[in-house]
Amino acid sequence: MIKKLLKILIIIITILINKIIVNAEEDYMLKKYDKVPNVYVTKISPEHQIYDYMYIIARSSDKAFLYCIEPGIHINDNIKYSGKDDIVNSNITKEQYEKIKLISYYGYGYKDDKYNHTDKKWYAATQALIWEVESNNHEIYFTDYLQGPKVEKFINESDEIKNLISKHNIIPNFQSSTYNIDLGDTYTISDINKVLNNYRIILSNDNINVKKNNNSLIITANKIGKTKIKLVKEFNNYNSNPLIYTAENSQTLFKVGNLSPITMSLTINITGEKVIINKVDNDTGKFEQIADSSLIGAEYGLYDLNNNLLERLIINKNGESKSRDILKLNETYYLKEIIPSKGYELDKEKHYFTVSKKETYITLKEKIIKRKVNICKNTSSNGLIESSPEEGIVFNIYLKSSNELFNSITTDENGLASIILPYGTYIFKQQNTTENYGKSNDIEITIDKVDIPIELNITNNLEKTKIKVIKIDSETKKVIPISNIKFKIKNLDTMEYICENDLCEFNTIDGIFITNYIPFGNYELLEISENIEGYQINKTPLQFTINKNSRFIKENNNIIVEITFPNHPAYATIKLKKIDSITKEPIPNTLINVYNSNNDLIISEYTNEQGQIIVPKVKTGNYYYKEVKPSNGYINSNEIKYFSITKNNEIIELVLENKKSEKNVHYEIIKVPNTYKNNYIDIFSIVLFNLGIKFIIRKQKYD
Repeated sequence: MIKKLLKILIIIITILINKIIVNAEEDYMLKKYDKVPNVYVTKISPEHQIYDYMYIIARSSDKAFLYCIEPGIHINDNIKYSGKDDIVNSNITKEQYEKIKLISYYGYGYKDDKYNHTDKKWYAATQALIWEVESNNHEIYFTDYLQGPKVEKFINESDEIKNLISKHNIIPNFQSSTYNIDLGDTYTISDINKVLNNYRIILSNDNINVKKNNNSLIITANKIGKTKIKLVKEFNNYNSNPLIYTAENSQTLFKVGNLSPITMSLTINITGEKVIINKVDNDTGKFEQIADSSLIGAEYGLYDLNNNLLERLIINKNGESKSRDILKLNETYYLKEIIPSKGYELDKEKHYFTVSKKETYITLKEKIIKRKVNICKNTSSNGLIESSPEEGIVFNIYLKSSNELFNSITTDENGLASIILPYGTYIFKQQNTTENYGKSNDIEITIDKVDIPIELNITNNLEKTKIKVIKIDSETKKVIPISNIKFKIKNLDTMEYICENDLCEFNTIDGIFITNYIPFGNYELLEISENIEGYQINKTPLQFTINKNSRFIKENNNIIVEITFPNHPAYATIKLKKIDSITKEPIPNTLINVYNSNNDLIISEYTNEQGQIIVPKVKTGNYYYKEVKPSNGYINSNEIKYFSITKNNEIIELVLENKKSEKNVHYEIIKVPNTYKNNYIDIFSIVLFNLGIKFIIRKQKYD
């Protein structure tokens, strides 16, 4: 085990050593190998200011040019530099490294169709752009002489380098990365980015031939299959890769080199011809689901004329199936059903076709399984009506799987109805019935094979009646002729309320309401009105049963059961009080009559010692009262006063006031001393005094 680990370790070390040897160089540097004519550089930092010519740096061994990437740091040309193609020993980041590689590659040292980049001014422009990436905290600019002012130089060269860098990563754009080409066809695709000429072509196999024409690829399909077209843009202006040169206590330098290639690929699929099956129902001519059947899943065999099975095709959810691109033009094939789809008969016919184009469409029809259903509908005999065929009885037919209405049929004068149903399971629901008769239970049938008709003989019994509810006074037993008294009827067998036209309440008309036909059973009648004028609400439910033994009556050709529902009248207590209009004291022994709105006398009583008449249990209604005989010493008011009773257990308090008669008014006699003197003025004073006394007495009387 240890020996194996040592071998692996030796291999790893060997690989690393080889990598170091391949990607590393050592050399001395010429810091002032050459000058850029008439160009000077100023470098200013917080520590120092440097004024110098624009020098070109080079390697000692081959005079290959390099760039400064740490301005302001001395280049020691007496020590050996180590060059590597990574940033491990440098102070620049990966992002800076990538930018410098691009600037140096497109900057100085080559020729292209537009410019001669070997001119030394391109070196200066390139170095300036690299200083923008890593200035080492220096302000750097060009001048026309030592310590001269800042001047703008090499603007066109800098813009061109930036322009070339901006286009570096642009790859051809064909709008798609995958193309399907017919066998033998020639297909042209164009690069809308117009950079295709910068790329060379590499093919994965010989299924296609490819030519490049300006910014287009011309592709010819030779064989069925898949081919990858690889497009490669290479950057080989130089004879080596980029290197970063570092040395102890000396500036880091950068040598230009080739860049990694940019690649992209296209996928080309070469196909033959195909057949496409469109599946439809034989009767409707459509691809659709009928009842529980489905055209999905039918399986067909694709055969050549030698009866070789080439492919199995299964109908999908869109009603079609496509073969692979395996068919030849002008060849004849046939399709034959192997497995039918759900609910359909197997199609045993061979369907021949000849391939004349890329896609050959074949429409295949399939017959759905069907079966006839006959209904015979009758009423049963009983004591009221004899058995007879039921005409006009509607049966709704629902598809069980979806509970959706599939169709409806109606019986004729002989009680007969028929329908042919396709594959599926159905529920027959009787929708109407002859009056007083119940409906049949739901009937379930399944159509799953072609066979003789299914016969359904259906007989219904008398099971329904109408309910007539009569609202009566519990005391008089007479009808309470009030409308809009609300009721509910609860079926105690199903615990559901009886509803008509989506309404589950019944309202009286003049104290009566009649339901539609409801089935025999046990019921509960509930009064739900909050108020009935003149009556107490009856909160006690009335339970009743309807069966064959119920007492039926016939009314307007309807079979009816009558139900009476009583209510107690509403009562109030009247408290009538007679008081003195001055002193407010109670007045006993006053006869007072109370009348209803029909002027009927309902109360005639004398007030007691407390001046009261208390009468309990007076029905609701409109009344009036008046004094008939006043108490001794009082004047009859002759006033008629009205009041109403609207609520049960209401207490009505009434007050009637009386004035005393004049003969019961006591006069105070005032004796005046005899001071008569025989002169006119004294007599006049006495007359005035007597008149004043009379005025006071009269005022006391009327007060």
